[in-house]
Amino acid sequence: MERLRPERVWFFSRFANESYTSVQFARGDTLVFGSETSGLPSMLTDPESARLLKIPTTDKVRSLNLATSVGIASFEAARQFGELDRLGIGNG
Repeated sequence: MERLRPERVWFFSRFANESYTSVQFARGDTLVFGSETSGLPSMLTDPESARLLKIPTTDKVRSLNLATSVGIASFEAARQFGELDRLGIGNG
């Protein structure tokens, strides 16, 4: 963790208040996800943290698979960078 740029580390948790779509990702950002069974350590899950993000779901969804969560967040970051357009698969 010491080698990461703390201002560009995003933690993902179902306990967050902020949606992953409300931030502007930048190249070099680090996306951190907890394990499927226990999530992130409690020391990293303060809901008021500006670095803690969630992937919104409905009340009927208990949790998301870790690989699905990583894919959703990574896709959004790539979309913001314009990588989807570069690959010919996006619209902006």
